[in-house]
Amino acid sequence: MNINKVPKSQVLVLIGAGHANIQVLKHLTMKSYEGLQTILINNSYSSLYSGMIPGLIENYYKFEDASIDLPKLCKNSESIFIHDEIIKLDEKNNYIYLKSHPAIKYTVMSLNVGSQSKIKNLDISKDAHIIKVKPISNLYNQVNLINNLIKKKELVSCSVIGGGVAGVEIAFALQSRFKDNIKIKIFLNKKHLENNISRQTFKRLLNLLDKNNIDFINTEIIAIKDRFIEDKDKNRYQTNISIISTGAMSLSWVINSELNLDEEGFIKVNSYLQSENYKNIFATGDIASLNFAKRQKSGVMAVRQGEKLKKNIFKFLLNKNLCSFKPPSNWLYLIGVGNQNAVMNWRQVSLSGSLVWKLKEFIDRRFIKKFSFDKPMINLKKKTRLPLSIKVQNLIDLKMRCEGCGSKLSKNNLLSYLDNSNSKNSKILSDSASINLSDKELVQSIDYIKYFTDMNPYIFGRISYLHSQNDILSSGSEVNSFSVSLGLPRNEDLAQKFYLDFFMGGITHESNCDKSLLASGHTYTSDEPGITLNMNGTKILNISKNQAKENDLIYLTKPLGVGFLMSAFAHNSKGVSTSIYEKVVNNMLISNKKAYEISKNYSGRALTDISGFGLAAHLIDICLNSNLTANLTLNKSIIIAECVNELKLFESTAYEDNKESSINHIKIIPENNQEIINLSKILFDPQTSGPLVISISNDRKEKFENEYNKYYLFKPILIGKFQAKKKFAIEIN
Repeated sequence: MNINKVPKSQVLVLIGAGHANIQVLKHLTMKSYEGLQTILINNSYSSLYSGMIPGLIENYYKFEDASIDLPKLCKNSESIFIHDEIIKLDEKNNYIYLKSHPAIKYTVMSLNVGSQSKIKNLDISKDAHIIKVKPISNLYNQVNLINNLIKKKELVSCSVIGGGVAGVEIAFALQSRFKDNIKIKIFLNKKHLENNISRQTFKRLLNLLDKNNIDFINTEIIAIKDRFIEDKDKNRYQTNISIISTGAMSLSWVINSELNLDEEGFIKVNSYLQSENYKNIFATGDIASLNFAKRQKSGVMAVRQGEKLKKNIFKFLLNKNLCSFKPPSNWLYLIGVGNQNAVMNWRQVSLSGSLVWKLKEFIDRRFIKKFSFDKPMINLKKKTRLPLSIKVQNLIDLKMRCEGCGSKLSKNNLLSYLDNSNSKNSKILSDSASINLSDKELVQSIDYIKYFTDMNPYIFGRISYLHSQNDILSSGSEVNSFSVSLGLPRNEDLAQKFYLDFFMGGITHESNCDKSLLASGHTYTSDEPGITLNMNGTKILNISKNQAKENDLIYLTKPLGVGFLMSAFAHNSKGVSTSIYEKVVNNMLISNKKAYEISKNYSGRALTDISGFGLAAHLIDICLNSNLTANLTLNKSIIIAECVNELKLFESTAYEDNKESSINHIKIIPENNQEIINLSKILFDPQTSGPLVISISNDRKEKFENEYNKYYLFKPILIGKFQAKKKFAIEIN
């Protein structure tokens, strides 16, 4: 990775994860620009490659084969990924307004957001079953509509309306997948198709359509009703579902912007792919109008633009001369026609068959492979800040050190300090401190959480608040106020403002839900940014770690696994996909407040939260103080995602310390059961915004679980029960 210096501090915002913007991010995995903060905003966690959509519909490809994992791509490019939608742009003041996040001020912006299916000339009834091809993710997600109809009907009539080559390709894919259960008609003006391919290829496609029992009807559709469609000559055709592939339409927030637009609402760009009237804004793909050279909108064109975009953005940031994009007059068409066959069109040359499909598959998979990562990337920019005497391996280890609550001091080291200090406090490691006042009991806690590098800082702000809230809840209290200290990255100007706005935006979101007040605040810059929260609460329940009773049931309010799953994600494990990463983040965003309130209703006796020391250490505290043994039954339900293999392969850097401090208190009864041995590793996994441990009387089991399920839509996780004290604090069956 090479390092380039960007003048001052700059914020590059990529809106949309189209074929061009993702190439900018790929470039950033190879080169680092000191002083640059890059942000990707996209409304989904994955980016589907358009060339593989037909194969995906056909069920030839799996979703992960045809998609790019955006959180992983952003992590490896040291960029921030924000899952959200754009509301509006303020080009004059360089602001982007989002649906669910604070506004972002940028210095450079790149728009690669695709388009919508063009429907303004169609009369569509409310009861019509339609699927819009654009955005392309919409097409894949809605194929289930056809599946559901096929279950109800012996034969489904499907109409593909418009779309040229793309519409034809979709028709072949659907026919290949559903076979005799579907009857497909394509409604398309043949001139639109003939203009883009050779006459020989056109004839070849017509023959293949006929061979596959797909009807090609040369007409223009003007209306789509419940069970029929109507063309311009008032002819009616029966249909159960209609796929709209009638060309591209711009997005409303683009149309409402102050950017120069063409007559169809697309952004006019110059040969450098810059907006005509705002040179710090770039646009590519469907949303861009190449005013200097009109070309058909296509995925191929977006890929070609991406090669130039990634150069021009960084040339612009470095105040260098930009280079022109010269779109090709012709390009290779590789059209999937189902059953692992394809048609090739290059100028006047036309070929078809399985070998053409293999060529198409090779090209498509090669493109996707560019955005997959098998090994963790090393931030060389951070390397330069370390002493030269430190070995490279140590640099790697430091990079992969766990963050969040997994970065805290080991329990043994902490107890060692308490042994040698003059503190009169008990060595019981309480979740919070209690101060007796005349009329009430004040509860306080303080938590520092190291920032998960490259995580959306707004989400991290929310997680930090919920993590700190757990300490107050587990003491039988509720938060009434808090103070915050923010450690911000050593960026200047805009980048630093971005982190400040987003950290505080996330904290404020959760504090508003909690109805707690911000009492005071502090900020500082740091090489290791993070959030310190000092929370104040009022004691409501007389509850502590010494009040568990024999035969009490032991519950977790949500599953475990944050530590090892985030470690696996940091190491680019193939087993931790986008969907699993999303589950981990969403798990951390689940507040335990309602769980605390429900347990209060059912006389929950012992409470503690699971944080950096892991389940074992926190549960052992209850056992030792209540003079009991916890008898646990472990299964896969205890883990956020069933990634037992990753649990074996990846450990948080806090794992060994947690294990060392707790292992002598634990006995695994089935000593030779490898599955239980593997699962028992979860006991030492550090958790950020983890669950509460709640003990509930056995006779209240059903009512507690039912009320819990009503609110959370999942049951609390029963992991065992307390028994009379034995030799070990924890026994695992």
